[in-house]
Amino acid sequence: MKWLNDILSKARARRENQLFPERQFNVTVNETSVVLSHPEQQSQSIAWDDLVEVCIAATDEGPWICDWFWVLRTDGGGLVIPRGASGELGLLERLQRLPNFDNGAVLQPRPRNRDFQVTCWKRE
Repeated sequence: MKWLNDILSKARARRENQLFPERQFNVTVNETSVVLSHPEQQSQSIAWDDLVEVCIAATDEGPWICDWFWVLRTDGGGLVIPRGASGELGLLERLQRLPNFDNGAVLQPRPRNRDFQVTCWKRE
């Protein structure tokens, strides 16, 4: 029966990746940086010391595609991380350790019929 469980497990993973493609993104957090990886793209990273702003951006393109993103900005660019990415909870826990991080902004309702952005943190 192990062979059957292996086949079913692989089929479930393929189905989840089709239904929730944002889960294919993986965000890894450590004390010095944030790394965003995807099996079909080159990994990107930023150093915490380079971070200047954290925003949440939402688009009016949902609900059938990902329409909610973490935007981590640096002076030279940044990272856009889809909600539902693997490791997202660890990212939020680390973001909440930033001085004056606005948890209320994370919980703020988002309009579904237009693009929207809210700042959660900005370097002073």
